[in-house]
Amino acid sequence: MTMRFTSKAVLEQLHGFQRATVEHGFRRLYLDGDSTRRFLVADETGLGKTHVARGIIAKTIEHLQDDDAVKRIDIIYVCSNIDIADQNLRKLMVSTVHRKTPATRLTMLVAQPELLEPLPDDALKPVTFLSFTPATSFDFGWQTGKAEERAVLYLLLKDVRELQRREDTALRRILQGNVGSLDGFERYIDIRKRGGEDGMPRWEPGIHRLFMKTYRSSQLRDRVEGLVETVSGRPGLTKEQHGLARQLTAELRQMLARCSVKALDPDLIILDEFQRFSDLLATGEERSEAAELANHLFEQETARVLLLSATPYKPYTPADEAL
Repeated sequence: MTMRFTSKAVLEQLHGFQRATVEHGFRRLYLDGDSTRRFLVADETGLGKTHVARGIIAKTIEHLQDDDAVKRIDIIYVCSNIDIADQNLRKLMVSTVHRKTPATRLTMLVAQPELLEPLPDDALKPVTFLSFTPATSFDFGWQTGKAEERAVLYLLLKDVRELQRREDTALRRILQGNVGSLDGFERYIDIRKRGGEDGMPRWEPGIHRLFMKTYRSSQLRDRVEGLVETVSGRPGLTKEQHGLARQLTAELRQMLARCSVKALDPDLIILDEFQRFSDLLATGEERSEAAELANHLFEQETARVLLLSATPYKPYTPADEAL
């Protein structure tokens, strides 16, 4: 017999004013005839906006588990700091039965197929909790990301066509980034390979398929392969080639992130201290590439957005969080 989730236990932990906010917010997002796709909860620090968000999450899951059109419930939490994202994500988990997902990056979803795989038929409808920060998932600029991201990119690009030994070495040098040696970067690649059978990585099929199609037909492929050809057989990269490698890596990360957004089907997106993300919420022709990517997520048909705001406070986020 299929288990059912109920929001009762979560709501019983709330104060009366918090429960009232949950009920009103949920009704405006999902039930009213003139329902809205975005709802703002604004209060002073310490009044429990995270508890309110937890209550709305519980009500959302309870509501959507009976909707046959919803095959998997995706809850996405966005805040400005990686450590806080990880900490608050644990607070927002409404049941230990639901799938626990660590704070992650859009570019790493392709290497985590288990996050988007259906659970057994006799379990609860799959509920996936994901947490992102603007710096690590939307705003790429010239950033090359973490070594594990570049290892994923290396393995994906090897799927496009077979590389000669010198070309393979050149590609690893291009994606090596700030790792001190090729051997050091190879260790990150080996970790990715261990996730699959026969020493081959496991990919989320939808993201992998879309990335392969997008990359193969893009001008970015010509530019990457042009640099590979130039670097092949040389002991290292020149200063100019290092700069080009950083730019191409950032563009590859952005392409993979776009493909990942299309694979997600968010039901509830929570923007914590949303006023810090005014650039991501921008509309019109002047919005940035980061805003374009974020809005692809926010504007999906199924998505409802919960905006949280309290007394301004901005934790320090070191620049190397995105390195």
